[in-house]
Amino acid sequence: VEVRYTTEYYTLTVLYLNAKTGEEMAPSVSRRLAYCDLYEIESPYIEGYTPNMSVVSGMMYDRDKTITVLYSVDDITIIDNFTVPRGIPNQSVSYGDCVE
Repeated sequence: VEVRYTTEYYTLTVLYLNAKTGEEMAPSVSRRLAYCDLYEIESPYIEGYTPNMSVVSGMMYDRDKTITVLYSVDDITIIDNFTVPRGIPNQSVSYGDCVE
């Protein structure tokens, strides 16, 4: 009696979407993996956005699997760092004053 084992492969798909609009933020990634294969896929950097998962990792199921990474807009920090241009003396002014 001869016994042969065959490896079953499944598809892992990672989607990268805007959390607010559902719009695609980056091309999806697909991997063909065997049952119990480990995977680790780094989410792409997108300026001004933060993913809810910076790395997608786990073990492949015995069926196709889709994982969605959601990108949210980064908080904006305003730096109040004004300097006086050269040649203009420091002077006190009140709101509404006109300075020339």
